[in-house]
Amino acid sequence: MDMYGDPAPTEGAAPTEGAAPTEGAAPTEGAAPTEGAAPTEGAAPTEGAAPTEGAAPTEGAAPTESEGDAAPGAFTEFTIPQGMEVSEDRMTSFQSFATEMGMDQTQAQKAIDYFSEMQALDATGMQDRLASQAKENVDRIKAMKAMTSGDGFEANVGKANTGITQAQTQINRIFGADAIDLGKHLEDSGIGNDPAIMQLAYVYASTISEDGFVTGQGGGGGTPKSREDALYPVK
Repeated sequence: MDMYGDPAPTEGAAPTEGAAPTEGAAPTEGAAPTEGAAPTEGAAPTEGAAPTEGAAPTEGAAPTESEGDAAPGAFTEFTIPQGMEVSEDRMTSFQSFATEMGMDQTQAQKAIDYFSEMQALDATGMQDRLASQAKENVDRIKAMKAMTSGDGFEANVGKANTGITQAQTQINRIFGADAIDLGKHLEDSGIGNDPAIMQLAYVYASTISEDGFVTGQGGGGGTPKSREDALYPVK
């Protein structure tokens, strides 16, 4: 026995405090890891451990609500395109729909922008169709023999306009405060150049004298005029 050498460790004795582990020695089973020690390579994370700060979200986790985005159903004021009007009832109905579909503020605004774009395209398409119809109507009127005969097309159109004016006079006389503005109505509705309206106005002007209606009877109780003579008087 070496009296001055290190004594052999007693079997089962606890390691001396602060002593470095023997090189290559296996860690004691169940021992807690040393504070600050690096994790063993390939070791699985401890069950229930909190994720490290800045770690990527676990696959399949629900996305965090975007900063500044209101929760579904909690809407602030929407941006409506200039020139577009949305009634309060329609906006309330849209908000109910957006809430039911789980939309947030950004998604609901995108839906409004898309609807506005479609509405603008519809309005443009309607204007194009009206312009095309107006041109077709004018071409039909110009092709009418009665409208191009006599004093010519422009004069006959003027005569039709006179018929509208004369009709307005009678409308005002009969309906008073309830009288419509016939010329404005025909212009706003886009039917002022409809061939049927043009013919009606032309015939009306042809059957009305400057003093009023043609009664169908000459002065002094002469023979009544036929329907054809009244509608198409011989000049």
